[in-house]
Amino acid sequence: MKLRLSLACVVAGLALFAAGTAYKRGAAAQGVSASPRPTDGKRTPVLVELFTSEGCSSCPPADALIARLEKTQPVAGAEVIALKEHVDYWNHLGWRDPYSSAEFSERQNGYAQVFGSNQVYTPQMIVDGRTEFVGSSEGRARQAILQEAQAPKAAVHLRWAPIPSGQE
Repeated sequence: MKLRLSLACVVAGLALFAAGTAYKRGAAAQGVSASPRPTDGKRTPVLVELFTSEGCSSCPPADALIARLEKTQPVAGAEVIALKEHVDYWNHLGWRDPYSSAEFSERQNGYAQVFGSNQVYTPQMIVDGRTEFVGSSEGRARQAILQEAQAPKAAVHLRWAPIPSGQE
């Protein structure tokens, strides 16, 4: 159940990212300017992903940072949606991360291609699929979250629909 919920969060995050990117590309191609962000107290969702591992000695500060960002929501106008994605490529060092998944490693490799890089690392933080940096950098995280909260985004509406028993 926990894995299904985590994967659902990743899918929702991908939908938000894809819709926002498509909207931005379409608006730019048509010369349409984006409307300013609402100032009525509403917060804009910003997906913050941390690629981490229990086998990574540099990751605990980044793990603490993403937890703090989610708990305190420190950037005005932003609703931080935090995902910790434990990669599996550290597992060969003798300590298997019980939260690791090859799917998270594949996702990180996909981002590496998007960013034109041939390497992956932990801790790596990616904000709204557009900005990447060392995941323990609080200043970079806040700056990227603020930037993405102010960027135009397409509206995405999700609704909860329970799956009938036996159709899972």
